[in-house]
Amino acid sequence: MVEKLPVMLVSCKKIARETYEVTFSYEEKTFSFSAGQYVRITIPKLAYEDPDGNSRDFSICSSPSAKGTFSIAFRYRGSGFKKTLIQAKKGFSVEITGPQEICSFNMLDGKSAVFIAGGIGITPFLSIIRFAAEQKLPQKILLLYGNNDKEHAAYLEELKKLESQNPNFK
Repeated sequence: MVEKLPVMLVSCKKIARETYEVTFSYEEKTFSFSAGQYVRITIPKLAYEDPDGNSRDFSICSSPSAKGTFSIAFRYRGSGFKKTLIQAKKGFSVEITGPQEICSFNMLDGKSAVFIAGGIGITPFLSIIRFAAEQKLPQKILLLYGNNDKEHAAYLEELKKLESQNPNFK
């Protein structure tokens, strides 16, 4: 596990209602991750006060094939931490700790998988689904994905495209 590795903000974009994706760059020789892992992000000095502090855990939603960058996504509900990230300029530096895992691609060990995701909980599964498609893996993946409405469904169009391109993903 890497401790307090500095990474730089590359971009922040709105991807669905109240939902943002933030991409960071890193030195390839100092950090790597597996599909489905997460990192702790620490903002040394918040631009906005946040009673919950200056660190949060986020699942990585990008594939490990995207060397040198990784992305996270979150719902924005007004926290000072997330507002600081949304309004930060390109090159803004934060620190990460990780990667860590609850359910990574490595844990699946080639078995078929059924993922159930609600809302922004899609992020660790998206990382795995993207990686499986890029690597053309034979592993069968079934995703059940729910949201309040289509406007909140982050990555829905991409998931539909991945399904049409990968016969092992439904």
